[in-house]
Amino acid sequence: MSDIWGSSDFAYVCLRDAVRTTAFKNAIMRTVERNDVVLEVGAGTGILSLFAAAAGARKVFAVEIDDYLCSCLEETVRANGLDGVVEILAGDAREIELPASVDVVIAELIDTGLVEEPQVPVLNSLIERGVATATTRFVPEAYRTEVQLMWMDERLYGHVIRAPRHEWPFLARPDDGWVKSESVERSRRSTV
Repeated sequence: MSDIWGSSDFAYVCLRDAVRTTAFKNAIMRTVERNDVVLEVGAGTGILSLFAAAAGARKVFAVEIDDYLCSCLEETVRANGLDGVVEILAGDAREIELPASVDVVIAELIDTGLVEEPQVPVLNSLIERGVATATTRFVPEAYRTEVQLMWMDERLYGHVIRAPRHEWPFLARPDDGWVKSESVERSRRSTV
């Protein structure tokens, strides 16, 4: 990760999303069984690892690529008295040494259209390396998204900006000081 980018911003936005976080908590509570070994990739704030520990996991390996978030995770684990249960592994889940086989993989590397966070390559790597086996359970167990062709005005502040744009609902409120993106639908939405 870059030393100049605020890596914790998005992780804490996700944490504050009660609908998302509660849905993950419920899925983890249904999936993790007592004494399971759990691997969370892209641990971020660690909340999903904490849920896995609360569900009865014997061991939770929380993998995080960002050094700053790892140091925050270490503090979180200590603050919750989970030193012997949750172990922080710093690095890229595709490259670092991981346990031989786990009961549950939690992989919330989900970004718009699976473009920026490597959910699919990470899961493929876990399978290829034998970390995830035919009996491993996954949270989430599926991913569904909507796709729609759009035209978007690339001009912002008098300049053309060619970069991925995430149109979160809170960004669509110009009365709150956000620049509204002009767009035109070019197709119907399709679920994939």
